[in-house]
Amino acid sequence: LGVLPENCQSVTHVPVSYRRWTTLSSCAIENIEGGLTMPRLVRKSVACFGSGMGSDGDAMYEKMYTVGRLLARHGVRVITGAYEGSGMEAPVRGAQAAIAKGTTLGYALRCRPKKPNKYLDEILWAQEVLVKGYSSMPEIEYGARLGLLGSADGFVVDPSDVTLGTLTEFFFVASINVKDIKLERAPKPMVVLVGDRLYPFLETVASSILRYPFIALKRTPEQAVKWLIERLV
Repeated sequence: LGVLPENCQSVTHVPVSYRRWTTLSSCAIENIEGGLTMPRLVRKSVACFGSGMGSDGDAMYEKMYTVGRLLARHGVRVITGAYEGSGMEAPVRGAQAAIAKGTTLGYALRCRPKKPNKYLDEILWAQEVLVKGYSSMPEIEYGARLGLLGSADGFVVDPSDVTLGTLTEFFFVASINVKDIKLERAPKPMVVLVGDRLYPFLETVASSILRYPFIALKRTPEQAVKWLIERLV
């Protein structure tokens, strides 16, 4: 994946097709279909999904902190839903603490009164990508954030504290991947961190899609990141 040059400034999520967005860098410019000049992808991004609960010292927080740190060491940009807990704060905090400090991005919500966490290099408000006239609807804003998170190149899911939000994100990515396979498009890798308590549950829930190569169940952050990086290169 490499490391970006020091003089490289990032450009975040420029639309390159009707559905897919990606994390781009202004270091390399090329012409794409239609004659438009756009930055060429030089850095991969991984979105982390998990609980909005948990704090420093909690097992699930430490697990996702390690995920973020390991991803940053491989030059991956870490993306979350911008707020607190093991699923949103821990990964970007870990990325910031890596020896080779990683870059982080959070997708935030205007309809939510809480402030984004302090470990984000960039914040993109989901409301800003919405069609005029609909931006005041919280349901639409949450949907836009989900789509933006789903535009990452890969995913790490930690369901240690099973919430409807985490399950929604998991099934959203899985559904898009299955549709892409049917349309002969390359799916995006997704790894699920599992523990003794939730492993049977996840194995049952994911049984219908485990036959696809884009998903894996792993027990440690090290195993999860290794599997993911091998599929991002």
